[in-house]
Amino acid sequence: MTSYINSWNKNKKMIFSCALKRGVISLAFITFICCLSLKSFAKEGEILIGGRQTGWQAFINAKTGTIVSYQTYQDGKWNAIDFRKDSYAGPAWKGVVLSLKDEKKVLFEGSKDNVTYSLQYLVQKGHLTVRAGIKNQTDKTISPLPARLIIGINSEMRTYPEWDNRFFPTLLRCEKTHLWGYFMTPKKRIFAIGVSEPVASYTMNYICEGSFEWNSGHQIFTASLDLLHEGPLPTRHPQNLSTLKPLEYKKWNIHLGEVNTLEKVKSVISGWLNAPMIEADRYTIEKGKDARLTINSSNKIEANIETPSGEKKTLAVQRKAGNTYLIDLKSKLLNYVGLYTIRITDPVSKKISEASVYLREPFSWYMKMARDNAYTKKPIISGSAESSYGFYAAFLARKYFPDSTKDQFLENLFNQKIGLAFDLKQGRPLPDVSPKRVQNITTTIGILTDLWEATKDTTYLSDAAKLGDYIASPEIQKEDGSYRSGNTHYTAVIYPAKSMLELATAEKQLAKDNNCWQQRYIRHSESANKAIKDLLVRRDNIETEGDLTFEDGMISCSALQLGLGGLQKQDESERKSYTEVAAYMMDKHICLEQELIPDARMRGATLRYWEALDLYFVPNQIMNSPHGWT
Repeated sequence: MTSYINSWNKNKKMIFSCALKRGVISLAFITFICCLSLKSFAKEGEILIGGRQTGWQAFINAKTGTIVSYQTYQDGKWNAIDFRKDSYAGPAWKGVVLSLKDEKKVLFEGSKDNVTYSLQYLVQKGHLTVRAGIKNQTDKTISPLPARLIIGINSEMRTYPEWDNRFFPTLLRCEKTHLWGYFMTPKKRIFAIGVSEPVASYTMNYICEGSFEWNSGHQIFTASLDLLHEGPLPTRHPQNLSTLKPLEYKKWNIHLGEVNTLEKVKSVISGWLNAPMIEADRYTIEKGKDARLTINSSNKIEANIETPSGEKKTLAVQRKAGNTYLIDLKSKLLNYVGLYTIRITDPVSKKISEASVYLREPFSWYMKMARDNAYTKKPIISGSAESSYGFYAAFLARKYFPDSTKDQFLENLFNQKIGLAFDLKQGRPLPDVSPKRVQNITTTIGILTDLWEATKDTTYLSDAAKLGDYIASPEIQKEDGSYRSGNTHYTAVIYPAKSMLELATAEKQLAKDNNCWQQRYIRHSESANKAIKDLLVRRDNIETEGDLTFEDGMISCSALQLGLGGLQKQDESERKSYTEVAAYMMDKHICLEQELIPDARMRGATLRYWEALDLYFVPNQIMNSPHGWT
C-alpha cells in the first residue's frame, strides 16, 4: 500500500497530463481523480497507517519510526494533532536509534548496550496502538536499566493563538497494573493515552529539565513514559521495574486516540485496557454525607476501602447497566477525618485501579487553622506578595472567629513589617522592594482592607487608599486601562483589579457623609473597572509574569476578575458580556485542571510547575508542586 501511494504521488501529474493531450478524460475518470484527491497520501520517506475506515490516520517517519502527524477524521475533514520534529520527536526510545525492520508490519528496531529496542504500529478501530518492546540479548541480568519512551506530542504553548491547538499533558497516572491519562488543548480537543501493562513512572519534559539553576521557563515540550525506572517510586506505582533478566523480553501496548469529551475519557480507556476506571460524585466529603463511586469495567469487579487508620473493609458492588458498576460510600463508613483509599480489582484481567476520598473538618476549622499557622509561622512583607499571604488568613479569621491574643499579636506583627516594604505616608512601595511588581502593592491593599473590616480602624483603609492612588496613577495604569509593570501587562498576575474593587467597596461604606471617601471610592472603582474592561477586550490574548505561555494564573485571574466586574454592572446586557467572556476563559482553562483524577488531594487542582527551585531547592519544574498560591 505504501509503495502504491508513493508511486501515485510521483506519477499522478504525468497521468493527468497524458490524458488531457489524448483527449480521453471522461466523467468517470474525473470522478476517479477526485476520489483519490480525498484520500491522504504519504510523502516520500513516510508510511501511512489508518484511514477513513478507522477514523484516524498517522504518518510515520520511515527512517526514525516517529510520528510525523496524527490526524482524526471529524466533520468531513482531517484534523491534525501536532507531534514534535526535534529531539523530542516520538514515540521514540530515548538515546536509541531505530530503523525500519519490516515495512509491512510497520516495525522498527535498534540496539544499544546489548539491549534491543523496538516499536511497532498496530491499527485499531478508533485508535492507534504502539507496541514498545525491549529485550536483553545477554546471559546476565541488566540492573538498573532505565527505559524512557518519549511520547512526542507537541505540548509547547509559547505564543497566542498557536497555543489553542497544543495538547497540554493534563493527566498521566500510574496504577499498579497500567497507566492512563490524556493531553488536552484550550479548545478542548482530547488525546487520550493508556498503557495495558505496568509502567514504572512518567516524566514531563520541561524546558529546563535536569537544571538545578533558577529559571523562569514556562514550557513543557512533551511527556515521556519511564517504562523501566529504579525506585523509590510512589506506593501506587508498580515496584521493581528496573531490571531485565537474561534474554528477557518486555513489551508495552500503548494506546493513543482522540476522545470527543471529558465525560467519555474513562469509559473509552477502560475499553482499551480492559481495566476498571473510577469516578466519584465528590472527593472531599462533609461529615454525615454520603458519596457514590461509578466504575467502568468490562468484567464484574471487587472492591475494598482502606481507612485513615489502615483498616481494610470490603465494599458492596451494584451493577448498574452494561459495563457500569456503583459503590455507595455511606456516612457510617466514613467516620474518621482523613484520607480513604479505594481499590478496585478486575479478577479476570487482573487490573487494579485506585481512588481516594477525604472526609473533611468543617470549613471553620480550616480558617482557624490558617490563622494559627500564621501565628506560629510568621508571614513577612517583602518583594514577593506571596510571602504575606498569611495575613489574609489571619485577618479573615479575626473577623469571624476572634481570638484576642493571637489577633493582637498578628496585627502588631503586620504593623512592624509593613514599614519595611512601603512608605505609607507617600503611599508607595520602597525603591528596594520591587516597586513595579504590581501584585505586591495590590495584595497589600487587599490585606489592609481585610484588617479594616476586622477592626474598623480607618487608618488601615486610609493606608490602602494611598496605595490605591499609586496603582491608579499613570505610573502603573495606562490609557488602555491595563495595570503594567514597565511594559508588561500585569492585570492578570494574581488579582490587582479585584483588590481595587474590594478597596472601593469598603470606601463606599464611608462615602455617604464624607466627600473625601466619596472621591476615593469613585477614583478607585473607576480604575478597577477600566482594568477589567481591558481584560474583556483582550480575552486570552494577554501577558503574564516571566515566560509567556497559556498559563493557569493568567487565564483564571483574568476570568475571575471579569466575573467580579460583571457583578458590578446594573445593565443586564453589559453584565452578560462580562460573564460570557469569563465563562469562555474558564472553559479554555480546563486543559490545565485536574478534572478527572480520582484523588482527593489533587482533584480540581490547577497545574503549575515553574516555581519550585527558589522555594524548595529542588529542580525548577515540578507539576503540582505544593505552593500556597496554586
